[in-house]
Amino acid sequence: MKNNISTNNFNKETTMTSFMKKLLGTTGTRERGAIGGIPEQVIAIAVGVIVVSGMVALGSRAFTSSKVNTEIANLNSITNGARSLYSGMVNYNGITQAQLISASAIPQSMVSGTTIRNAWGGTIAIAADDINAGYTVTSNMYPKEVCIDLITKTPASGYYRVTVQGTVLADTLDASTTNDFPISPARAVTACNAGNNQNTIIWAAR
Repeated sequence: MKNNISTNNFNKETTMTSFMKKLLGTTGTRERGAIGGIPEQVIAIAVGVIVVSGMVALGSRAFTSSKVNTEIANLNSITNGARSLYSGMVNYNGITQAQLISASAIPQSMVSGTTIRNAWGGTIAIAADDINAGYTVTSNMYPKEVCIDLITKTPASGYYRVTVQGTVLADTLDASTTNDFPISPARAVTACNAGNNQNTIIWAAR
């Protein structure tokens, strides 16, 4: 009889212990390869997601940086083409994008029929700046991070004014302003935040 009672008590204790372990979410033994109770497979997947996300972010920044460099090269091609086409003139009166396209002064990758487009799908317009005997290149639809990159990398040589969303950030011909090249990141951020992802930049050159 005593043996039966002992056996019954043992079974009850075992059942209770098993129940408590299930209730607490543990079987009393750690799964092989687990860290802090988390299976290695789950940790590996989480780490993989983080790594892939980081690689995608880095790849996106690298791609954007490459597009910005291409855009700067294209803008330089436009200014060089305009200077070459009007080299015998005293000003740029009458200059248009149609003329530059016909003269093959615009990189072919930017030309869509009679329209010039930047790498972000915005349009580029070219017009004379009669007051300063120069011309302007107006380009729009720039995301703010691209806008910041472009204007902080704009060299003083070749350009005399840069305007973003109506704000003049640099003007070498205006003696009344201290705004000059190079454009500081702080001023660039403030100006480009105004247009968010649809910034319009106007470069003036001659």
